[in-house]
Amino acid sequence: MQDEETRRVEAGPELAHPYLELLLTDPRGMGRSQPFFSSEITLTVAEGERWSALVGEHSVLLQQLEGSLPGIFYGQPTDRAELKPGESLEVGQQRVWVTDARLPPLASLEGYSHGYEGRVWSLRAQPYQVGRRGAQRLNQVELNHPTVSRGHATLLPDGASGRVLLLCETDSSLTAVNGRPLQAGEAIGLRHGDLLHLGELSLRFRSAAGPVGDQRLALQCLGGFRVEWGALHLTEVDFKAEKARWLLARLGWAWGASVATEELMETLWPDLPPLRGRKNLSQCLVSLKAALQLEEGADLFDRTPASLALNPELLGSHDARDLEALLDSSLPAAWQKALSLYGGEYLPGCYDDWAVRVRERLTVAMGRAALRLARHHSLSGQPQAAADAAARGSELDRCDQEAALLQVEALLQLGQPQQAWKVLEATRRALREQLDALPCRELIQAEQLVRSAL
Repeated sequence: MQDEETRRVEAGPELAHPYLELLLTDPRGMGRSQPFFSSEITLTVAEGERWSALVGEHSVLLQQLEGSLPGIFYGQPTDRAELKPGESLEVGQQRVWVTDARLPPLASLEGYSHGYEGRVWSLRAQPYQVGRRGAQRLNQVELNHPTVSRGHATLLPDGASGRVLLLCETDSSLTAVNGRPLQAGEAIGLRHGDLLHLGELSLRFRSAAGPVGDQRLALQCLGGFRVEWGALHLTEVDFKAEKARWLLARLGWAWGASVATEELMETLWPDLPPLRGRKNLSQCLVSLKAALQLEEGADLFDRTPASLALNPELLGSHDARDLEALLDSSLPAAWQKALSLYGGEYLPGCYDDWAVRVRERLTVAMGRAALRLARHHSLSGQPQAAADAAARGSELDRCDQEAALLQVEALLQLGQPQQAWKVLEATRRALREQLDALPCRELIQAEQLVRSAL
């Protein structure tokens, strides 16, 4: 019978979690990783500062041990914090990050400027806030230079498409891509090899997918259907078959991921037998290739007997995918950019189930973003910005009483009771016509305030 030591050697070392690990970094960003060989480990974070780390299925609980300094988590002092992958706790001059080894890097940033030469940040499928160290914001890419703002920019990777958006958040410091300055609220998709200037610091962006040619597909599906392919600029009328447009749009929503042939046939030709559906699919592909004037060796479509996809190496931008990345952010600047990007409903005129679901999801998310932005501006003492954001929320849903209330409150602060009354009348009318409902108590109280101001 094998003894316990022999059995342990044959089984290999035990891991409390095979993928989650801790990364300890110093002010220069240099660090060391610590896997969880046991469920609870003790860390010496800074000199004499000891914390315990207890790993769970999806997060790590960090707790201060007696006699140690408290940590800073999202700008607040704390003696304990539960961190998910991508989050960190600051203790003294060091940070403790939780990372997930299963998430491969989508891209990287490489520092070129003094003090950051050779420093590389790996970018995975999560937002990365960029800026100087500050008490009110956690920056995953920390650049402690006087020309860098505390809230300078945010990188928004899209794990499905592999693209990374750079969202500029400041006008007080330079943010530029290949020498072109960005304004606050402006977002741009980064390409492999782009040179970024943040203040006086220079960083090189490198995509894990590597370089691609100049000819890349750009789709615009918000408020209509437009396609750019190299020098070609196509609208709906440039596609002879409606089904060809919807096929390209469906593959565009997958954005490089494969879509099963059976699903495409069921979506586009639900009443046809499989053989006829497959023949129609082939004809649509021929039609699309003709419209895009595809050349040999530059095939945009990856086809197998069981699936179809857009070639990931030839993909450029997609307004709806960019919109989703902005809506997933917790940053007011991202919500503002989303409102400016939203040119209308997703793929109007397409009533396939998948398109209807996407359209409804984006519309609801846009409404939430407008409300969050209106609340943010209201709390920040910016009534005009609050009124504008709330008005966008009302445009998306005429029966949204919270959006109407925020707009009315802002208009009263601006001394515009007549405009506030028009908002109340429009909301009451929409509630009656669409829902056969009366305004809520808060809106009725707002009506009384507006009456007294008229």
